[in-house]
Amino acid sequence: MGLQPLRVGVLWYLNVHTPPPYRWTRCQAVLYPNKLLLTWIGVAGGRGVVTLDLLNCTEVRSVASPTHPSAQDDVGTVSAMAQSDQGEGGIDLLDLLCPFQLLYADGIERLGAESARERVRWVGAIWYVAVLAHCDCELTMCTQECHRARCDDPKPHPVAGAVHPEHSFISFWLWLGFDGVHAA
Repeated sequence: MGLQPLRVGVLWYLNVHTPPPYRWTRCQAVLYPNKLLLTWIGVAGGRGVVTLDLLNCTEVRSVASPTHPSAQDDVGTVSAMAQSDQGEGGIDLLDLLCPFQLLYADGIERLGAESARERVRWVGAIWYVAVLAHCDCELTMCTQECHRARCDDPKPHPVAGAVHPEHSFISFWLWLGFDGVHAA
């Protein structure tokens, strides 16, 4: 039996692994315990697929929206501005995108949600999966001492104590907006 999706919805992906100009692409996103699978239909009719490895993701972070002054030189903002200026599909990406990033030792993957609420849910879900990939502790039961002993890691557990031990794993998922497979 295959892995069950933890979250399903829509995300925007900026593929910076192709020659410029970079373009934001609206994707079907499926979050699994070890990866984020993005699929879309290209302008020429072909199917695009990108799999982002969450086992090697070192950080998940929200970044300033394209309309924020601190983001004016960001490659994601420049791309959103170019696409909005071209009037593609009547979508103004500058106002729509709520961007976030997945950090890896060798680079950054740029994604965007269509609302701040969805960004919080995606960032929380991906962060949770990435944390669990690096630790064999139970999130809701782990204390700093447990983490040091079970994971042989002298650093503090990234989320130990963040969720009260009396709260269940299910409560944490619901707090993030999960109810089984959550569709956007």
